[in-house]
Amino acid sequence: MNLYDVIPENLFSILVSPNKNLYVKALFVLLEAFKVQLQISKNELVSMLISSLEDELSITDFSNEKLFENDYSLSGKSHFIIRKLKTDGWIFIETESFVEYVTLPKYSIKVIQLLFDLTHFEDQENFAYVYSTYSSLKMANKDREIFE
Repeated sequence: MNLYDVIPENLFSILVSPNKNLYVKALFVLLEAFKVQLQISKNELVSMLISSLEDELSITDFSNEKLFENDYSLSGKSHFIIRKLKTDGWIFIETESFVEYVTLPKYSIKVIQLLFDLTHFEDQENFAYVYSTYSSLKMANKDREIFE
């Protein structure tokens, strides 16, 4: 099977665009949102992007992007990011009872998680250290109970 039979051909285009850092941060906002909620409306995602990326949104240069005339506010830029993620295949928008919901395809979840893991490697090391310390203490406690 060909890779591009499974994922869209332009999926990785946001990772090489001039605003790649902003797009990756937006993907991480998506990942965190889906860890907390199973269903996210498009409007909720706009609010999450604004609250998490307000500073980056306000200073990012979108002159190379095809923004609409009313897309230069924080809300407009967040809507643009959502449209861009949808166009490139990172997300799907489904309508249910007149409300638009954002969903993530399986390949998207896996790629976003990989990118997150690559950039948050020290968090994983700390967790492994905490777990190994916990396991060692638990085993030491069991050994102590055996000898008492």
